[in-house]
Amino acid sequence: MPSPSLEALKARLDVDLMHDLIFWRDVRRSGLVFASSLLLLLSLAAFSVVSVVAYLVLALLSVTISFRVYKSVIQAVQKSEEGEGGWHTLQR
Repeated sequence: MPSPSLEALKARLDVDLMHDLIFWRDVRRSGLVFASSLLLLLSLAAFSVVSVVAYLVLALLSVTISFRVYKSVIQAVQKSEEGEGGWHTLQR
């Protein structure tokens, strides 16, 4: 009996994941997919496709910039703690 190909295994895995979503076996994942699909459909019913895509891209850009600023601040704080003096010396 020949072994199943990699593509057949991937297709079967995709079918199993789809069944898990449809039958709510993983409630968190199914809820996330359902809520995001509902939000997308309601947004498309109220606004044009261009507006919805533009707002999604703007939200993604805002999250990305916020994450970069957060990482920069954390890196600056860590560098300032390594130097001479600083907050730890003042507390003593």
